[in-house]
Amino acid sequence: MTRINTNVSSLTAQKTLARSQAQLQEALTRLSTGLRINVGKDDPAGLIASEALRANITATQKAITNSERANQMIATADSALGQVSSLLNDIRGLVSEAANSGALSAEQIQANQLQIDSSLEAIDRIANVTQFQGRRLLDGSLDFVTSGVDNSKITSLQIDQANFGTSSQIDVNLDVVSQAAKGSLQYSYGAIADDVVLEIAGKNGAEAFSFAAGSGIEDMAQAINLVSDALGVRAVVQTEATAGTITTSSFGLDNDVVITADQAGQAAGDIRVKYTKGSSASTTVSYTAASGGTPALIDVQLGTRQWAAASGEVNPAGTNNAISLTANIEGEEFNGVTLNVTDTGLGGGITLSYDHDTKVLNIGIESGTTTADQLVTAINSDAAISALFTAAHVGESDGSGTLAAADGAWAGFTTSGGVTGGEVIATANDVVAAINASPAAAVVTASLAAGNNGYGTVGEFQEYAYYGTAEAN
Repeated sequence: MTRINTNVSSLTAQKTLARSQAQLQEALTRLSTGLRINVGKDDPAGLIASEALRANITATQKAITNSERANQMIATADSALGQVSSLLNDIRGLVSEAANSGALSAEQIQANQLQIDSSLEAIDRIANVTQFQGRRLLDGSLDFVTSGVDNSKITSLQIDQANFGTSSQIDVNLDVVSQAAKGSLQYSYGAIADDVVLEIAGKNGAEAFSFAAGSGIEDMAQAINLVSDALGVRAVVQTEATAGTITTSSFGLDNDVVITADQAGQAAGDIRVKYTKGSSASTTVSYTAASGGTPALIDVQLGTRQWAAASGEVNPAGTNNAISLTANIEGEEFNGVTLNVTDTGLGGGITLSYDHDTKVLNIGIESGTTTADQLVTAINSDAAISALFTAAHVGESDGSGTLAAADGAWAGFTTSGGVTGGEVIATANDVVAAINASPAAAVVTASLAAGNNGYGTVGEFQEYAYYGTAEAN
């Protein structure tokens, strides 16, 4: 029996028929859709291009729709604003008409005012009811609204007008995210050990600088600053702040005082120091703070030696007859005054005279009769002698005791203790203590200079002593 395993002609015919049917189906699809590309296999590259074009077309159509809607919103607002403009023109006409007070009665002007008020109410009503798709357009709710803005690219902001509603002001919160700062480069190695070339570059340009060995930072800064405009870079030499000081010195030894500002740098400002002769034995300080352009002043009133009068006592034999004699003029002039007592005899009374050259007070008494009280009264009553001396009883003596010219106590009398005052006795230690105990201690501290024990006296300043200036302390 004969079998047919392969019919080549039939297979070829079937394959050709299938291809024809596929091509027919593709042609029918293109005819029905009107598109050349219906699936990706039709044209992959063309499909990508067509989809991109389709996206652009869709976006453009939506943009056109948005523009039409925006145009409709603007038309709505424009129509309302047209009504507002018409009302404002009416108001302007009524105001101009009401200004003619000579031809209009008060009732007519009042009627115009009522019409103006009605127009204003109409404007407010239009502003409140004008809407587009539920959003009010003219009530101020859309003031200063921005969108799609990159906040990081905002460099400045200016508000020309704002609507606060019924409030006269509103509170705002401002957060400073970062503060602008200048870039800097610090060099802290002192003088250059070897020859070196430095290239400095700034925002405006660059420059090469050659520095020889031993050049200091001041030299470097000066060279850079000569072309600072061309570089956009400026060099600043920074030094550590120090406290200003002044050392006050007087003639002699161990009297130097160092006055140091409590605050370093320029903030302490300019302070003047002055030594003046005081009126008491104690050294005191007055401090006047700086005011306007006047520097602060530390005025040290130096302690001075105080004036004292010479005096002496005589105690003759007997009781109730001790007498003291005190000079009425303070100073050393009446130190060493002695007494010369003689007997004037009975009825001779009391005589008195003073020899300035020998410093002798001559006293004549009736020996054994004149009492101490009579002599005191005579001295204090004599015009010439009382101008120089004052006599007084000593202790509990009542002056009733008599006096004898030959009494040896007269020869032992001499005055002492007179002091010529006014001389400065203040030492450096006194000045230091006075300054540090005064209000000036809030700004300065006084101390002894190195190697001084502070026991030397100080002298007055004819001029002020300065430390620092207003610009550099």
